[in-house]
Amino acid sequence: MARNRNALAKIISSTGEAAGLGIKIHPHLLHHACGYSLAEQGMPTRSIQTYLSHKKHSAHRPLHGGKFRPI
Repeated sequence: MARNRNALAKIISSTGEAAGLGIKIHPHLLHHACGYSLAEQGMPTRSIQTYLSHKKHSAHRPLHGGKFRPI
């Protein structure tokens, strides 16, 4: 499983570099991007945390306090 995870991380990273976004792309960043998108669409924070499988609801609170910016 770890080899598959590492291979996926490399694919995501190299795809991000090829896109020339100017930031390092990694799997957990996509996790946060998904949460941010759901929050922007109006989904309640607790529902997003459940969807993203956070065991502690204090994790990633607030989901987007102005930290993210459009690319």
